[in-house]
Amino acid sequence: MQDKTRVISRKLISIIAAAMFFMSAAIAIVIGINGYANLESITRSNLIRSAHVITRQIEEMAESSSEVLLSIDQQTEIKNLLVLLSTLGPFYFEEDFEGSEIEEADQIYSLQSQLVLGKLLSSVRLSQELDSITLYHNPVFTEDNSEAPAFSIKLEGDNLEMAQYQAKDRLSALSSSITDTDFMRHAALFNVSSIYELTLKDFLKNIEANISFATPEAPEVEVDKKVNRLIVVGGLPVIQTTSYIELSMSNPRTWGGESVNSFIIVLERVVDLNQLLRLKDLVNVDIVALIDDSVLVSTLDDTENFIRAREDGKVNNAGIDYFVASSKVAFTAGNDDLRELEILTLSPVSEVEELNFKLFMQVFMVIVLCTILVCALYYLIIARIINAPLSKLMRGVESLAQGELEHSIEVDTNDEIGLLAKAFNEMSADIHEKRKQLKESHDELESLLETQSKELESTQMQLIEAEKMSSLGELVAGVSHEVSTPIGICITSESFFRDEASLIEKKFNEGNMSRQDFTDFMKIALDNSDILSANLSRTAELIKNFKQVAVDQCIEDLRPFGVYGYIIDLLSTLKPRIKTLKHVIEVTGDERLVITTLPGAMAQIITNLVMNSIIHGFEEIDKGYISIDVSAKDNGVLLTYKDDGKGMSEESLKRIFDPFFTTRKGKGGTGLGMNIVYKLITDTLHGHIDCTSQLGQGVKFEIYIENQEL
Repeated sequence: MQDKTRVISRKLISIIAAAMFFMSAAIAIVIGINGYANLESITRSNLIRSAHVITRQIEEMAESSSEVLLSIDQQTEIKNLLVLLSTLGPFYFEEDFEGSEIEEADQIYSLQSQLVLGKLLSSVRLSQELDSITLYHNPVFTEDNSEAPAFSIKLEGDNLEMAQYQAKDRLSALSSSITDTDFMRHAALFNVSSIYELTLKDFLKNIEANISFATPEAPEVEVDKKVNRLIVVGGLPVIQTTSYIELSMSNPRTWGGESVNSFIIVLERVVDLNQLLRLKDLVNVDIVALIDDSVLVSTLDDTENFIRAREDGKVNNAGIDYFVASSKVAFTAGNDDLRELEILTLSPVSEVEELNFKLFMQVFMVIVLCTILVCALYYLIIARIINAPLSKLMRGVESLAQGELEHSIEVDTNDEIGLLAKAFNEMSADIHEKRKQLKESHDELESLLETQSKELESTQMQLIEAEKMSSLGELVAGVSHEVSTPIGICITSESFFRDEASLIEKKFNEGNMSRQDFTDFMKIALDNSDILSANLSRTAELIKNFKQVAVDQCIEDLRPFGVYGYIIDLLSTLKPRIKTLKHVIEVTGDERLVITTLPGAMAQIITNLVMNSIIHGFEEIDKGYISIDVSAKDNGVLLTYKDDGKGMSEESLKRIFDPFFTTRKGKGGTGLGMNIVYKLITDTLHGHIDCTSQLGQGVKFEIYIENQEL
């Protein structure tokens, strides 16, 4: 008993623990949801700040070009070399000397100067983190300054590309390139004392230069204005800064000193993967650079399946969702049009989910630990306060379960358990009294139910027999009516023949009978004989069919018979009942199939089905169609009965075989027709029946009848 009260205490504690656990889980879930929202907000804010930092870094790349121009302007050696290259270039010539050839020594001198200039510009490029520096001759000393700039020198990585001009004409340029980090080691090849002994070809060979005929075209620039452009080269965004370099030179036509924009300088910074990785280390987020919604470069491994921002403010790449923030920086694209470089900063959603899950688990574990401690405290309290009185109450319940209805529980407390014990004692006495009354009522009811059940069974059997006799009576009446027609014809024919015989006899006795009279009489006799034979045969067939069907329905004996022919004969006995209707009944199937069973039961089944179709299925239908198909199945016969009547609802289909169920209450329907069919098939013929129907689509019965042994 003590163990049982402890079980109850444990269950009570379990309920409390479960409630507290679910409450703890709810609190943890709320904290988790709020925590996720907060972490998402922090992540998005960080992404926005990171996007602005990166776009600011890109803007500073363009702005730092001013420092490059200032560095070049402050280096006298670079400016002197630029002056020298300009004078040896294609646009510096006296009047009427345009197109004049440039001596080979001057070409070599120009190349040597470009080597030195390349070395100086290399340090500038590295210090300012430029990808390339390109210089173009500006046609400031031509007549109308309308010619396009001419290429001079380009420094890109370890490659130095130089142009040497064979004449004072921009079209006479040849391009040479050197891939070497130490350009100055080739400067020693130039010897002023032997300048006229060294050919240009030898010089180019000695410096290991590659010759080409293509030179880079100069970009468009605005006078006295530095221009930052955003272009795409090799699928990568490039920030291109274009400006002039102003030099103090002598005008070759006036030989007066002037400050002119002798060179165009182009500075390029490629926003490539290395740049983005450096920025990623700075802001600790993934970066994607786009122009016109096309991904150009990214720190993500694969952007082929990159899906742009959705309605939830996220993007998807390679099946991974990211939080995203966007920032744009605009540059000139050409003809004063603007082109925007869009920077996306991304952070995987999974990182926030993982961090939130860890937070959720920590909070959940703390709450669970507190729940365990509280439940342990509750258990100690309940064990001291409830166990003792509850044990007495349990003993009383066990006594009551064993049938001791007069057992009394003694609990002295005035709390809820004491009130429960008092109520239990009252209930026990009341149950004892009610039990006596219930037993008496049960005995009376059982006796009454047995009597009514026998009466109901007898009434049902009487109704079924009455239904059978009613069907047989209708059959007798129909056959009687059908037989009266051919019998009447026979009587009429016999009377007519008697009159004709009397007439021919009179003529014979009087000696007035001619050969033609005798011939006519013989023809009438033969015709009358045919009429009598046909109608008497029809009468005999009707009586035979009626006799067989009537005997089968009255005497339940097993016998073998052909199913197809039996159904045909049965339908002939039903013709008096349906011949005034336009309905068509067709029998198909195996005409030679023979089965041993109770033919009377089968006759009752077919009759009930046909009459059910006519009365119910073809109600308000002038011309209906009934088909009965006969086929062999297993060790018996399968009858498939169909009509195209109005069908049945799902509710009627469920109750079609219930006794006394009819849809024609108050119109003469007993509700036993289909119940008789069901009982005859399942109980008498040891078969089964299935019915399918829908409103407006007729009805279908599949009836299996087992072949029985004699």
